Amino acid sequence: MSTPELVGYISTQLRAGASKDTISATLSANGWADADIASGLEAADSQSGSAAAPITPQPTLQDRTLRLVPDIPGFNEQINDPGASTINYLVKRHPYGYYGTIGASVVAALFIGYLVILNYGSISQALGTNSQGNSNASITFFLPLLPFLVPVVLYWRRRIQMQRIFMQQLAAAIGFSYAPTGDAKSVSGRIFTFGHMPQMSDVFTGSYDGRPARIFRWFFTVGYGKGSHEEAWTIFEITLDRPLPEILLQPLKGTDGAAVGLFASWKPAGDEPIMLEGNFNTYFKVYAPQGFDMEIREILEPAFMADLIDRYQSVGFEMSQNRLSIYMFHVLKTRDDFLSFHELVDTLYNRILPSLREVETT
Repeated sequence: MSTPELVGYISTQLRAGASKDTISATLSANGWADADIASGLEAADSQSGSAAAPITPQPTLQDRTLRLVPDIPGFNEQINDPGASTINYLVKRHPYGYYGTIGASVVAALFIGYLVILNYGSISQALGTNSQGNSNASITFFLPLLPFLVPVVLYWRRRIQMQRIFMQQLAAAIGFSYAPTGDAKSVSGRIFTFGHMPQMSDVFTGSYDGRPARIFRWFFTVGYGKGSHEEAWTIFEITLDRPLPEILLQPLKGTDGAAVGLFASWKPAGDEPIMLEGNFNTYFKVYAPQGFDMEIREILEPAFMADLIDRYQSVGFEMSQNRLSIYMFHVLKTRDDFLSFHELVDTLYNRILPSLREVETT
């Protein structure tokens, strides 16, 4: 039996131009029974000729149980952490294969270790040095570990599959489409010029507040050679219907403190640092082209700055052209992470948007 919530959501999507097939696929991926979907579509059709149903958002993640699509046969339970769910799946659904592979790897490792020791004649010789003065210990320890590559490879194959399905389900739960990769050249903003070798992955595309929006992972490399390392961020991007003031809010403290060193000597080209009241500049750097001081103060009013310091010290945002990007210095790994990020986006967007309506750009 369809519910008013379901009928309202379907009616809203139909008025927005979505096809019935798309609506059915989204709801089915989010755990709705086929019978309920069919009943909801029929009820929504009957309402289309009468009074319009109220605009209803899709049931939220908290209200619905995430269920995996049948890429992994037999697995049909709530998923929060893909890593933990992979182990859970292997242990519950394939215990003989899981433990059997590990057991076989242990036996093979012991056998190889025995052969290594037999080759050298004794344990002391196996751990000693050869005639050239090189240690035998590295071979003695390395060769017996080779069999364990089999369960490791099997786990990571399933883990990657679980991660992909998990991301698909998160996207479907908020009415977005999912793509495993995206075009790194499609972004706009100064933060995306930092580092080199950028990559975009796990891209959610849809509508937020009636405007085009994306959520994605952003990877890039900092430095070169042995001193290089990879950074991984989570980005929410929304495209508004008019140009925005070119403003960059850069946090000085990441979730693990790494952001302090990351941006220590970096300054976006063509921008000026803006000094704001109180101790705000202890926690954030603010950049804008010359002459934007007034616009920044209209957006970063005192109550908003206090909120950022108290609750969002590791979050930044940038306005570039007609896009607003909110970014964090880590990727979302669990369902709870995603829910927290979604709440953060709601809060910041609802604080920033009213101020933007008061700001004129030239």
